Amino acid sequence: MTREEFDRLVSRVEGAVAGKPWKLRLRLVGLAALGYAGLLVGFFLALAVAALFFWAAVRDPDDGAYVVYGTASVILGLGGWAALRPVWVRIARPEGRPLSRNEAPGLFQALERMRRELRSQPFHEVLVVPDCNAAVVQWPRLGVFGWNRNVLVLGLPLLEGMAPEELRGVLAHEFAHLSRRHNWFGSWIYRLRRSWHTVFEELGKPRRRGELSLRPIVARFARWFWPRFNAHAFVLSRANEFEADDTACRLEGVASSARALVRVQILSRRMEEMFWNGIWRRANTMTSPPESVFEEMRESIRTPVPAEDLARWIEQAFRMTTSNDDTHPCLRERLAALGALPPELEEGLFPPAPAPPTVTAGEELVGGILPLVRQDLSREWLKRCTQPWKDRHAKAGALIRRIEALDQAVPHPGEDADCLWEKARLVIDLEGDKVAAPLLRQILALRPAHAPALYWLGRGILMEGDQTGVGYLERAMEEDEEAIGAAAQALHVHYRISGQTEQVKALASRLDRYEQTLAEAKAEKTWISPADTFLPHGLTEEETRTLAAALLEAGRPTRAHLARKHLKHPSRQPVYVLSVGCPRKWLGRESAAEEARVIEHLRLQLQLPGRVLIIGESGAFRRASRKLRRVSGTALPLE
Repeated sequence: MTREEFDRLVSRVEGAVAGKPWKLRLRLVGLAALGYAGLLVGFFLALAVAALFFWAAVRDPDDGAYVVYGTASVILGLGGWAALRPVWVRIARPEGRPLSRNEAPGLFQALERMRRELRSQPFHEVLVVPDCNAAVVQWPRLGVFGWNRNVLVLGLPLLEGMAPEELRGVLAHEFAHLSRRHNWFGSWIYRLRRSWHTVFEELGKPRRRGELSLRPIVARFARWFWPRFNAHAFVLSRANEFEADDTACRLEGVASSARALVRVQILSRRMEEMFWNGIWRRANTMTSPPESVFEEMRESIRTPVPAEDLARWIEQAFRMTTSNDDTHPCLRERLAALGALPPELEEGLFPPAPAPPTVTAGEELVGGILPLVRQDLSREWLKRCTQPWKDRHAKAGALIRRIEALDQAVPHPGEDADCLWEKARLVIDLEGDKVAAPLLRQILALRPAHAPALYWLGRGILMEGDQTGVGYLERAMEEDEEAIGAAAQALHVHYRISGQTEQVKALASRLDRYEQTLAEAKAEKTWISPADTFLPHGLTEEETRTLAAALLEAGRPTRAHLARKHLKHPSRQPVYVLSVGCPRKWLGRESAAEEARVIEHLRLQLQLPGRVLIIGESGAFRRASRKLRRVSGTALPLE
């Protein structure tokens, strides 16, 4: 389902259940029941057939009853396994540094107080993670069938950068998702949506060769069912986010909850744009990653952000619009629902950022164990990142040497657009598109239609909050259709954070059309049918002779015809279709087998200036081969 179709579906659901929460819940109950029925129908069929055999054996317990019992057992075992195999998906357990009650009594006391006040389910485990996020993760031990373990995932940046009352507001919001008194139905759908999302992602993956399961049938049902269930669950989940915010306000106060929402936005941008980018850029010169990266994170969070960056982040946070990419509403809508919109917005201004906390949540709620938590997370990060760091460092050395070689080999590199682009690509890999901007501008002065330079320059300009980057990205998409995907994604982010809702919708439609065209173009480059149109190949006489020699080495086919496929979606790379035929023997079976051997050999050896699809005259593509052979000039000389 495309983005536009999903948006329309969500809008229809919202319109149908507006002001009628009972109707939304009723629909979700029906869809959930339908989902379980669709996923388990194969199992129940196997169970019913096996039950019939067991019943027959019980009714007539003669000497052959054991055979019937055995048959019933095989049907139940193999049929049940084939039916349950597609939905028996192991969901990865959340990873992080566990935090125990003895290590952080202050945090666990706050959690217990919230649990009692909200009559919520308890957290079975608290994990500290490097991400700038807090979430309740319900890890289903039995996959789609539940038996959940409640895990609180708590980002270290929030502990290091938030005030205690702000973090308690965040925790209260997460507890609300588990509250029995507050919204048990929403919690159930919330868990079901997360579990089924993982299951249906797995169903979309290619089937393993030799796998005994009903995966293709269940996957077909899932493609129809999941968007409909997801749209209804999406509407409920978004409503639950507002209710969870309201719960946090009742427990911790409006001011601290509103401040927490703004603080998370700032911390996220700081981590993304300043800290992690800076850490990984050091791989250009350092052979090994830093051993105490989360000690450095603590110091980074305490360092004041440049005023212009802070003002840009605040403006973009308040301009950002809500989209159907995420169940969380935008900051402005969440603050408006709490009655906590800053008064500056009414005058067209933006509020200042919250002042840094004098005492952080980590210092008050976690206390003396925090340095050990940083060390443990640093150690785990080091294990995961040492090899990628070394790879990046080696690549950086090669890039630097290539830049030096370019500067020495080209006498006037500033006048050579190709040389400048190669150097710009190297600088982008090393330092990012911002540092490469002067080179990109030089390229465009020499070659204004250079699509890659247009894309990277426009992307960098937009990241700085400059609207003129839109023009560069639009020109990149006009010059090269292959730039549409990346450029549209950059524009989508820009339109969202700048509050341009209509442009977001128009861009989503444009991206849907592009992806559909891309899928159709890919399909016609990888498949042959009798409905295709074939044209003369257009190769030179020398290329034809070389191809004929390669065919003779592959197994001496008696006939070979080469044509070029007419593409409905034009491509720079032509698609050739080669039809081979071998001597016919008994019922054509031997010739088909020989053709298959020749085709397999040619797939590894044949080289043409484009994509080559090879078919046999006697196989499944015989009708397409017959049509191709009727095109004049396609026969290759094999004598």
